[in-house]
Amino acid sequence: EQCTGTRISITCRTLITDPSFRPKQGPVPHQSISTNQPGPKRVLILSDSKNASFDCTELQEPAVAFRNDLFLLRDLDQHDESIRQADVVLISAGINDLRKNGADPLTLHNHVKHFINKYSHLNVQFIFDSISPLSINADRFNNMNRAIDQTNELLLQLSLRSNNFKLFDNVLFGLPHLARDGIHFNKLGKSVLTRSWIHCILVTLGLRKGPLPLRVLYANVVNRFSLSR
Repeated sequence: EQCTGTRISITCRTLITDPSFRPKQGPVPHQSISTNQPGPKRVLILSDSKNASFDCTELQEPAVAFRNDLFLLRDLDQHDESIRQADVVLISAGINDLRKNGADPLTLHNHVKHFINKYSHLNVQFIFDSISPLSINADRFNNMNRAIDQTNELLLQLSLRSNNFKLFDNVLFGLPHLARDGIHFNKLGKSVLTRSWIHCILVTLGLRKGPLPLRVLYANVVNRFSLSR
C-alpha cells in the first residue's frame, strides 16, 4: 500500500540461436490460461481541439482511455477500426461542422444517426457531449448558438430512440469557463470538463450510479418522451 510510484515489469527470455533446436512441447498449465479474465474497459475519446485538453490518464482502471482527434463529425467513419476496439466511445465535436463547414443541424443529426446504426449489432456504447454555447466574442448575433441548440435537441431526441447512443450535458459548464476567444475553455473550464467526462464514462460503464447529467430543458424533453410511450 505504501508503493505509489511507477510499476516496472521485466521479462527475461532465453534465446536459442541453433535453428535445429526444437523445444519439447508440454501441456500448458491450467493456471496460465487467462483468456476468461475480463480486461479493462476501453474508452475511445473522439474530440476536436476545443476539448483536446482532456487527459486520458485521469481515467484509472478498470477503465482506460485513448483518444483520436475528430475535427468534423462528418469524419466519424475514419475511426472505424478504433471504435470496434472500444467499449465506450465519447464523441465531442460539431462546432467546426456548424461554424466552418456550413452544415445545418438536421444534416448533422442524420449523419450521426446513420453512423451509430452501423454499430447497433456490436457491444459499443456511444455518448455525446452536447455542444457548448459560444460567448458574444465568437457569436455576436447569437446565430451559432441557435444552431448549437437545435443540433443538441435533435441529438437528444435521437438518444431517446437509440439503444447505443446517449447525449449528456455538462450542467456545471457556463460562459465564465470560456477563454477570451469565446470558443475554447479556460483553465477552470478544462477542469470542469474533465470531471464531467469521467463521471459520464463511469456511469455508462456501470461503474458509478446515477443518470447522465442534463440541463433542466433537456430533462423536461426526456420526461415528456417517457410519458408519451
